[in-house]
Amino acid sequence: MQAERLQTSLLTLVFLALVTTACGDDESTNPALGWLTVTTSSSGSDIDGDGYAVSIDGGGSQAIGADASVTFSGLTSGNHTVELEDVAVNCIVAGDNPRTVAVTAGDTTGLTFGVACAAAILDQIIFSSTRSGDSDIWVMEPDGSSQTRINNTTGSDFFAGVSPDGTKIVFTTTRDGNEEVYVMNADGSNPTRLTNDPGRDREPTWSPDGTRIAFVSERDGDEEIYVMNADGSNPTRLTTSPGFDSDPSWSPVGEQIAFITGRDGNTEIYVINADGTGLARVTDDPAVDAQPSWSPDASKIAFVTDRDGTFDIYLMDPDGSNPVSLVGDSSFDRSAAWSRDGTKIAFMSDRDGNFEIYVMDADGTGVTRLTNNPGFDQIWVQAWGPIP
Repeated sequence: MQAERLQTSLLTLVFLALVTTACGDDESTNPALGWLTVTTSSSGSDIDGDGYAVSIDGGGSQAIGADASVTFSGLTSGNHTVELEDVAVNCIVAGDNPRTVAVTAGDTTGLTFGVACAAAILDQIIFSSTRSGDSDIWVMEPDGSSQTRINNTTGSDFFAGVSPDGTKIVFTTTRDGNEEVYVMNADGSNPTRLTNDPGRDREPTWSPDGTRIAFVSERDGDEEIYVMNADGSNPTRLTTSPGFDSDPSWSPVGEQIAFITGRDGNTEIYVINADGTGLARVTDDPAVDAQPSWSPDASKIAFVTDRDGTFDIYLMDPDGSNPVSLVGDSSFDRSAAWSRDGTKIAFMSDRDGNFEIYVMDADGTGVTRLTNNPGFDQIWVQAWGPIP
């Protein structure tokens, strides 16, 4: 009997010790621990419905909505580093990110991230169309739905490309009497002239970081490749040849620009560094090779060629090797534009009687018509939204 009482007493002591230990570790009673409530406040257009993520001190992330709060508990008192992650490219976090916040023991500290989002073209396809008279800039979903005109001015607007963050559109226009390069917001507002020269300025394309624009100009007598800052300042000539140089396309990695040239007597594709060095020939074929377009991972270049008797879209390695036909029909196919994930290619074709926009898988299968109207629908090499 005495042994049983002793055993019961020991079990009771063990239970009380466990309860005491558990309570001692409870963050609600530990004076050395505190809480941090992180709040997001998003404004503007095209706010990411998936929200963001928050990390503390470089640890694992926790999802948070675009206008929401999440509380982190059990934080030691003192400074902690808080970062708002997974912010869309068209959104800017106000203030520092990451930022340092002091957590007070036994108390809740609040921290708010303000996020401003601009109207953006992120996964849509941008194109020009004459369906309403003059050539204007339009945008549509990748399946061809929601075709919407975003500008309507006197003169023709074409060769449109989307900035890497999706908030700007660079394009060629004749609204001033000759071809010049303009930029406008993704919703068509605030059109701004970037070039101003009697020679034609056309075919603009954004650099991967959005700070520069390559374009074609005749200001020095014939078509040459130039690069300027995104605000139009400091235009710099990259190529110098008696033959034409045109169709610039930036590599998504590095500093190379692919382009076409007539310097060899026929149209071939070359690459050049963005500082004008490193000129190298990529294709060498009696046919016309034109309109190079780098894949998002820089592993392939899509281009247009008539080496099989009719203009078709091909893929090749960046050094020109392993050329492969993607379509192989009798139509005139041109202007390959990659989707952001590299799985699709949009292009224009006259296979149904007039030029319309189509999309296909990156291996040439699954060709689908996106536009269908009597007008002329045209895309340029940066017609699909920015690379993620």
